[in-house]
Amino acid sequence: MAIDAKDDVTHSHVRRVQAYAIGLARALSVTDEPMLKAIEAAALLHDTGKLAVPEHILNKPGKLTASEFERMKLHVDIGADILSLVEFPYPVVPIVRAHHEWDGSGYPRGLIAPTFHRRAHPFGGDCFDALTSDRRIGAA
Repeated sequence: MAIDAKDDVTHSHVRRVQAYAIGLARALSVTDEPMLKAIEAAALLHDTGKLAVPEHILNKPGKLTASEFERMKLHVDIGADILSLVEFPYPVVPIVRAHHEWDGSGYPRGLIAPTFHRRAHPFGGDCFDALTSDRRIGAA
């Protein structure tokens, strides 16, 4: 709710991503209950780091500048660092830290599977929501 209140552009994004991520995990035959719980929690919390991104960047109409996009990218590690203070009983933090990674073109580290486990993060749900929502992606 705090992220929704600050970020007008992606209102309700985290709840949609949560539903998509769980649906995608089940479609990929993920049945391990702790992993499903991790995906569910990480999908809900994946944008926690946006609390550290200035509102003028989050709510900017149109494309972000290169420097604004670099600032936006920081939300991944900031969110993971914040959440690392919580002792989750399942691997939420690694999922949050990798939620913009996939094929080497993502951020912040440009990871490629099998560097991380594709089924263990909400990228699919995050990507699907980004592609089907009216929001800007990337820098100008």
